[in-house]
Amino acid sequence: MRALSTCRLAPSRLAQLLEHGFQVAEDVIDMPPMELGSEVGISAKDALEVIRQVRAECGAAPDAGVGTPASTSGATAPPVAGGGDAATTTFPSPSAPAMSSGSVRGRTAMDLLSEERSLNRIVTFCSELDEMLGGGVPLRKITEFSGAPGAGKTQLGIQLAVDAAIPAVFDGVGGEAIYIDTEGSFIVERVAEIADAMVAHLNFITSRYHRDGADEEHVAARAAVSSLTRNKVLAGLHYFRVHTYVEQVALVHLLPEVLRARPRVKLIVIDSIAFHFRHGFSNDMALRTRLLNGMAQQLMRVASEHALAVVLINQMTPKLGGGGGGRGGAGGGGAWGGDDEGSATHLTP
Repeated sequence: MRALSTCRLAPSRLAQLLEHGFQVAEDVIDMPPMELGSEVGISAKDALEVIRQVRAECGAAPDAGVGTPASTSGATAPPVAGGGDAATTTFPSPSAPAMSSGSVRGRTAMDLLSEERSLNRIVTFCSELDEMLGGGVPLRKITEFSGAPGAGKTQLGIQLAVDAAIPAVFDGVGGEAIYIDTEGSFIVERVAEIADAMVAHLNFITSRYHRDGADEEHVAARAAVSSLTRNKVLAGLHYFRVHTYVEQVALVHLLPEVLRARPRVKLIVIDSIAFHFRHGFSNDMALRTRLLNGMAQQLMRVASEHALAVVLINQMTPKLGGGGGGRGGAGGGGAWGGDDEGSATHLTP
């Protein structure tokens, strides 16, 4: 799939499409112009122009499926009664295969199990947290941390972003991180303190190696630590501030391009994922759900294709009444629940 934000559409038109939940080119290509215009609030003529432009950029025939006959073989609809010329609609031939037999490739459960066990993880050096996560935050997956205000979610997000730089010789991933801040809670002074503490901890570990001799692993560890400084860690942490849900959706769908320019990134943190979706959707909850689900699908795709971890920070929404308990649900609602490509961890202060 191609992100709609990568198409050369007018910025105002692209913003309209993203605002109404159209996130990939395939959402637009096969849509009737009148229906697209009604959804977005533009004329059918403008909608037709959008469809033609997106189809052209995706290598499809600009007018196929939008009111002109397609050239593929198959049956055609009969003329409309009442005379006059009628547009021809083309239906696929029943004998035409949907895809070649070689394009479908299954995987065995054993393959999936082997891949699961071989996943690298971002370690934290907090034994309880690493144990709870099965050895650390896994690559190629989405992990969500949610909790009440003051539970330390942002601190954890920053800690993980710094820990992405832990070298492989210490069972880390030796990479960089992207931090997407939706709330404005990222404090760079605190990031520098955490980076100092991480580098100091690695130096402390290597300072004890002389007791066990100077084998190859210890030599490699000393070399890795000697080149790891606070400034190097900070230079590998890429910060993005988004102020609206439109900016957030657009950035998520531009992540493949961002990652091509930063190939060493092994972690993406979004703090918090649902902040911009808590207000302004009371009259269109279906749009809210579609946008959140679209982001979830894109993030799963990015995590898998780029072999990195995605960490989502989420607020717990209090639910009052009933038995008097204050426990609530995650701020994103059901959009993130039951996702078989991720895991959720709840934090309590």
